[in-house]
Amino acid sequence: MEALAKTGHLLLKRHRYRTYVIEWIALPLAQEAWLRQLFGTSASHELLAASLDIVTGFSRAGHPRFPNEWAVLCAALRQAFSDGRTLRPFS
Repeated sequence: MEALAKTGHLLLKRHRYRTYVIEWIALPLAQEAWLRQLFGTSASHELLAASLDIVTGFSRAGHPRFPNEWAVLCAALRQAFSDGRTLRPFS
Protein backbone atom coordinates (compact mmCIF):
# COMPACT_ATOMS: atom_id res chain seq x y z
CA MET A 1 0.00 0.00 0.00
CA GLU A 2 2.92 2.30 0.73
CA ALA A 3 4.23 1.78 -2.79
CA LEU A 4 0.85 2.70 -4.30
CA ALA A 5 0.79 5.86 -2.22
CA LYS A 6 4.30 6.80 -3.33
CA THR A 7 3.36 6.37 -7.00
CA GLY A 8 0.26 8.51 -6.53
CA HIS A 9 -2.31 5.78 -7.11
CA LEU A 10 -3.72 6.11 -3.58
CA LEU A 11 -3.87 8.81 -0.94
CA LEU A 12 -3.30 7.71 2.64
CA LYS A 13 -4.61 9.84 5.50
CA ARG A 14 -2.55 9.06 8.54
CA HIS A 15 -3.21 9.72 12.21
CA ARG A 16 -1.85 13.05 13.38
CA TYR A 17 0.55 11.67 15.99
CA ARG A 18 0.64 7.95 15.29
CA THR A 19 1.73 8.08 11.69
CA TYR A 20 1.79 4.29 11.42
CA VAL A 21 -2.04 4.34 11.74
CA ILE A 22 -3.86 4.87 8.43
CA GLU A 23 -7.24 6.50 9.09
CA TRP A 24 -8.58 6.36 5.55
CA ILE A 25 -7.59 5.67 1.97
CA ALA A 26 -8.70 7.77 -0.97
CA LEU A 27 -8.49 7.22 -4.70
CA PRO A 28 -7.63 10.33 -6.71
CA LEU A 29 -10.11 10.89 -9.52
CA ALA A 30 -7.31 10.75 -12.07
CA GLN A 31 -6.52 7.18 -10.94
CA GLU A 32 -9.99 5.77 -11.67
CA ALA A 33 -8.85 4.41 -15.05
CA TRP A 34 -5.89 2.68 -13.38
CA LEU A 35 -8.18 1.03 -10.82
CA ARG A 36 -10.65 -0.13 -13.49
CA GLN A 37 -7.79 -1.60 -15.50
CA LEU A 38 -6.42 -3.32 -12.41
CA PHE A 39 -9.71 -5.10 -11.71
CA GLY A 40 -10.81 -5.46 -15.33
CA THR A 41 -14.08 -3.56 -14.98
CA SER A 42 -15.91 -1.41 -17.48
CA ALA A 43 -16.02 2.36 -17.39
CA SER A 44 -19.06 3.92 -15.76
CA HIS A 45 -20.30 5.45 -19.02
CA GLU A 46 -20.17 2.02 -20.67
CA LEU A 47 -22.20 0.51 -17.83
CA LEU A 48 -24.72 3.35 -18.09
CA ALA A 49 -25.10 2.82 -21.84
CA ALA A 50 -25.64 -0.92 -21.32
CA SER A 51 -28.26 -0.26 -18.62
CA LEU A 52 -30.09 2.21 -20.83
CA ASP A 53 -30.09 -0.32 -23.69
CA ILE A 54 -31.68 -2.92 -21.42
CA VAL A 55 -34.38 -0.52 -20.21
CA THR A 56 -35.08 0.59 -23.79
CA GLY A 57 -35.42 -3.02 -24.91
CA PHE A 58 -37.88 -3.85 -22.15
CA SER A 59 -39.77 -0.64 -22.87
CA ARG A 60 -40.18 -1.59 -26.52
CA ALA A 61 -41.35 -5.08 -25.57
CA GLY A 62 -44.20 -3.61 -23.55
CA HIS A 63 -46.36 -5.31 -20.96
CA PRO A 64 -49.48 -7.24 -22.00
CA ARG A 65 -51.56 -6.42 -18.94
CA PHE A 66 -50.27 -3.01 -17.82
CA PRO A 67 -48.92 -1.23 -20.92
CA ASN A 68 -49.34 2.34 -19.63
CA GLU A 69 -47.82 1.66 -16.22
CA TRP A 70 -44.97 -0.22 -17.86
CA ALA A 71 -44.20 2.70 -20.16
CA VAL A 72 -44.20 5.12 -17.20
CA LEU A 73 -41.93 2.84 -15.16
CA CYS A 74 -39.45 2.40 -18.02
CA ALA A 75 -39.38 6.16 -18.64
CA ALA A 76 -38.75 6.79 -14.94
CA LEU A 77 -35.93 4.22 -14.91
CA ARG A 78 -34.38 5.72 -18.01
CA GLN A 79 -34.50 9.21 -16.45
CA ALA A 80 -33.08 8.00 -13.11
CA PHE A 81 -30.21 6.19 -14.84
CA SER A 82 -29.44 9.28 -16.94
CA ASP A 83 -29.45 11.50 -13.82
CA GLY A 84 -27.22 9.09 -11.90
CA ARG A 85 -29.69 8.36 -9.13
CA THR A 86 -31.68 5.38 -7.91
CA LEU A 87 -35.39 4.75 -8.19
CA ARG A 88 -37.46 3.12 -5.48
CA PRO A 89 -38.10 0.22 -5.01
CA PHE A 90 -35.02 -0.65 -7.07
CA SER A 91 -32.52 1.31 -4.96
